[in-house]
Amino acid sequence: MSEAPRPIVVDTSVAVKFYLPEEFMEEARRLRDTVDDGLVEMMAPSTIHPEF
Repeated sequence: MSEAPRPIVVDTSVAVKFYLPEEFMEEARRLRDTVDDGLVEMMAPSTIHPEF
């Protein structure tokens, strides 16, 4: 039996780095990869869409 993905909360300052070339972009993309690998479950506050 595998463990459930670990929940993490990201805010806009992290999420924007998934798409735009900014400092720490590679770290943000590695974080996104852990979601794709099923290691973590990414959540965001309800304010993320208007902030994006």
